[in-house]
Amino acid sequence: MIKKFIVKNINDLDEVSSKILEHNNKYKKFAFW
Repeated sequence: MIKKFIVKNINDLDEVSSKILEHNNKYKKFAFW
């Protein structure tokens, strides 16, 4: 139960961090213009 919860949280964190990376890439592209 707890393990599943932790794994789910880690997956959520991965999702969040990948979204943040996407945003950073967008801003980097804007910075180059």
